[in-house]
Amino acid sequence: MIGLELWCKAFGVADLVLLFIYSSNALTDEERQLLEATKDNQRIISLNKSDLPRKVDLEELKSLAGTSAVIETSIVNHEGMEQLGEQMGDMFFNEGSASNQNNVMVTTERHIGSLHKDNATLNEVLTELNKGNPRNRDNIDKTA
Repeated sequence: MIGLELWCKAFGVADLVLLFIYSSNALTDEERQLLEATKDNQRIISLNKSDLPRKVDLEELKSLAGTSAVIETSIVNHEGMEQLGEQMGDMFFNEGSASNQNNVMVTTERHIGSLHKDNATLNEVLTELNKGNPRNRDNIDKTA
């Protein structure tokens, strides 16, 4: 449970918590603890794997979620992804949103690598724009 303790410390400074819970499994004790630990955070709960038969008790989840958004998602079918993105955008960029957007935690090497690559591409575009050389959008690395 030391991992959960470390996460709870991070929740204390997080502007937004995004919890992914598999709908194809019953809620675990750890997920219940995460829901309890983040109840005072601004959060979104993604009920993922909605393309599989549901085993999670939706009423229990909604009870534990309180006023947090619960969005059914499926990465396989791309279900709910647009709604998830809109909800995150609304929470960050609309009135009453997260107060400090500098506290972002990225935890996987793949995501970190993608962010570095995206940053390099954006810096390249900015450099060319500052030189007065607008790049054609077809020349931008879309794999970043």
